Amino acid sequence: MDQTFRNKLLKVIRSGLEISSAYAILSEDDIREIVRFGKKQSIFPIVLHGIERMGKYSLLVEEYKVDSIKNEYNYVQRKNTIEEITALCTKNEIPHILLKGAYLQCLYPNPSMRTSSDVDVLIKDEDLTRTVDLLVKECGYRVIKRTFHDMSLVNSRVHLEVHFNIKHGIPEIDGLLDKAWEYAYSISDDMRYHFTPEFQIFHVLAHMRYHMIHGGIGMRPLFDLWLLIKNTSYERELLNQFLHDTGMMLFFEKSISLVEAWMTNTPISSDITMFESYCLSGGVFGDSAHAVASQMRNKKRLRYLANRVFVSKEYLEALYPNLVNRPFLLGFYQARRWFRLMNKEERLRIKKEVNLSGVIDKKQVEEYDQFLSSLGL
Repeated sequence: MDQTFRNKLLKVIRSGLEISSAYAILSEDDIREIVRFGKKQSIFPIVLHGIERMGKYSLLVEEYKVDSIKNEYNYVQRKNTIEEITALCTKNEIPHILLKGAYLQCLYPNPSMRTSSDVDVLIKDEDLTRTVDLLVKECGYRVIKRTFHDMSLVNSRVHLEVHFNIKHGIPEIDGLLDKAWEYAYSISDDMRYHFTPEFQIFHVLAHMRYHMIHGGIGMRPLFDLWLLIKNTSYERELLNQFLHDTGMMLFFEKSISLVEAWMTNTPISSDITMFESYCLSGGVFGDSAHAVASQMRNKKRLRYLANRVFVSKEYLEALYPNLVNRPFLLGFYQARRWFRLMNKEERLRIKKEVNLSGVIDKKQVEEYDQFLSSLGL
């Protein structure tokens, strides 16, 4: 990314997050490019607010009016969904925890600034069937699919992910993530729980780690982490223990160093220049080429493809609980998973991934491997 554009972008972001009232000389081309970047990284409302605070919004107000209204509409739909879920769970005495954007939005100057494509909520494993049945019968949801940690549902308004665990399939962090309810406390009489501050920070970082090794991250997850650190009272010693036990201390330190440099307008240190480059080059969760490069680390192409086709028994058991203690059904559920991937969107994604695996060379894989190693991942 051009250094001049980078500096203008960061001034707009600091203004949008109301960290400073920094002024930048912006042409109409600058504004269009910054907005384009904001959309790609899912920080559109932040950059738009920043441009508006700089007195430049009037130049293009009509051009982005529809996008702004759409963002507000989506926020209202998510807000109504959260209220609906809380009411449903309270009525039926189901403990629940808001995850990701549904919780983190409260840290932003305006909650609608924290964009999200869905609403995520965690309930206990034993409450899953009852919760999903209630959502279908009383709230008009339709079940789309089950993954190893959630059930995806939709209605006419939103996409809802009901998590029955928050594991990511990464042994180093799943042991602690599996204890989520041990680090949760009730905040009122409406059956809504919060994570303890230390665990909340750890969970955000664990989610970042998952995306880092599956394609990378953009700027938004780092904003989440920074705002959480700045607006939360937490015990650093306990957080350090979480990070040490899960091998994420280096990743945490470098993530904080990078976002601090952005927010305080200080130079980027040499050890995180590559980190910044990866964050600014893709979308909110990296890009497909990085994802494939990560998956191909230490693998030949045929081995990589075989691992993508034949997933582990443990993964299938989480996807299909009926497989547990029935190993003779392993082949059946492998095939059943393949048929689940046959919708148009999944076919296009798979085709793109397979094509990329054929053109990504050894050097690109090694570079991504070195990059992840530099972060302790």
